[in-house]
Amino acid sequence: MGVSGEVKEALIKKYGEKVNESIVILFDLYTDAEMKKVKPITPEEAAAVNKRNADEHEKKLNESTVIKTGDMAPDFVVEMLDGQKIKLSELKGKVVLINFWATWCAPCMSEFYEFPDKIVNPFASKDFVLLPISRGEKEDVVSKKMEKLKTKGIAFNVGLDLNKDIYKQYASNFIPRNFLVDQNGTVVYTSVGYSEAKLNELVKKINELLKPSEE
Repeated sequence: MGVSGEVKEALIKKYGEKVNESIVILFDLYTDAEMKKVKPITPEEAAAVNKRNADEHEKKLNESTVIKTGDMAPDFVVEMLDGQKIKLSELKGKVVLINFWATWCAPCMSEFYEFPDKIVNPFASKDFVLLPISRGEKEDVVSKKMEKLKTKGIAFNVGLDLNKDIYKQYASNFIPRNFLVDQNGTVVYTSVGYSEAKLNELVKKINELLKPSEE
């Protein structure tokens, strides 16, 4: 999931804006003296540790997810960057993709770079709404980021959730998060984090929801 927003902001202040475009991984390094005290682990022990970490991460994801597949999507009003206000319940009859993201989140940006070709353009003429909502960021920060992204062909409207009021109805931690809502307001698919496989599955689900309305 990468480092937290607070950690990344501190790194940006120290190393410059280029950090904002990067995936950041922090390493704790041992000294030579500490290395001599480290007991080598067997492949079996390493596998057990990896499984334990994966299980713990999955547990945290589940505990942080408020709205799950099959739940009705909580209603909200979000103010978009262009000043437009959108109420989720007024989009009934359309397929809606709610995407929670942040400017400092590298996986979110990886997802954004894919959105024009895989989400925005293919479904532009369909009964579909992409609703990316910035989690916990000020308008000027989001505006600056979107202006920069425009130069790279990423141009779509985004919502503002300064106090995380909307986000808290859906989850308590981790981004990017996607909640795919069907024409009746039911969440039919969710994802956390970014991968090509997850995004492709999301596109597949959108296509499946839109097919009945086109027949």
